[in-house]
Parts: sequence; C-alpha cells; structure tokens
Amino acid sequence: MELLSTFHLKKWVEDNAQLFNPPFRTNQLLVHHKDFLVMILRGPNTRLDFHIEPGDEFFYQIEGNMELVLKPHGERRKSVPINEGEIFLCPGGLPHSPRRFENTWGLVIERKRQQEEKEEFAWYCENCDDLVLRRVVNQGNIPSQVSAVYSEFNTDSKMRTCKSCGYVFPETPVAERLSFLDVKK
Repeated sequence: MELLSTFHLKKWVEDNAQLFNPPFRTNQLLVHHKDFLVMILRGPNTRLDFHIEPGDEFFYQIEGNMELVLKPHGERRKSVPINEGEIFLCPGGLPHSPRRFENTWGLVIERKRQQEEKEEFAWYCENCDDLVLRRVVNQGNIPSQVSAVYSEFNTDSKMRTCKSCGYVFPETPVAERLSFLDVKK
C-alpha cells in the first residue's frame, strides 16, 4: 500500500485485524517507500533473538504495551518499556529484541538498507547475558537467510547452549514472517 495522503492508523488496525491471524502472522508492511519501511506489528511474539541493523528504528506503540530489550556493548541488557501512545528511537547498531505481548499493536519505521549493508541476528544468554550465537546476513533474500539461521540454531542444542552458564535456549520459530523485507523493484 503506497500512501500519498494522510492515513488513519487506528482505523486501519480495526479494519485489518484478520491479516494477523496465526500461525506467527505478526506483521504487515504498510509502506515500502524509497527510503523507509513502515510496518504494523501485532503481539504476541516469541522472540528471544536480538536484531542488529545499521540504521535507526522508530517504535510507536498504538495499543497495549511492549518491551524492547537492548544489549549495549559491554553492558548487561536493559529493558525499555514502550507503553501505549509512546515512541522510542532505537539507535542503529544497537542489538535489540522486541518482545510484544498479546493483543498489542505497534508501528515500526526503519530505514531501507543499502545493498552493501549487513544485518545481524544474535542470541545473548537469558541468564548471564553472554553471547551464545551471532550470524550476519547480507541484503537480498533476507527471509531465507534468517530462516536458515533459525533452522541452524533450532536443530543444534549445542549451538543453543550458553558456554558460560549452561542455559539452553528453547527451540523457537522464526519470530516474524520476513517476506516484507524482500527487495521490491
């Protein structure tokens, strides 16, 4: 949907709630513009990974509350609650893990990536915060690369196990369908 005029976001959420039915249908691309991706996201999600992208990411919580877990370099993770009606700007390069609760709606705006930019997905131990796994993906067919990373992670319990404290991540499905990140011509 290309927007060329104003847009009533809450009405769109009401009118399109059926687009977010399970299994794991948690997001919908609203705008795939020259410079920005504008997405609507629905909770719950099962995300335990952290996303690291080169650009800033804008969060607006439309309904309900969410938690954005941040992992600054060399520090313990920090939880940032984003309550209904609030916004938060996550700086580029900062590992973050959006944790959405049931029946919540959020808007996320990201800068489109340049072809040479890389993105990363990382798992930090839920107990001791040590890095358990980090994988880099290249631009172009991000959904299949992320699916491969999750598949590799889920099928190898040693890969899901923290070497520092022994915590074992549960197997988790790909947090969100990522086909909306496919490059549009």
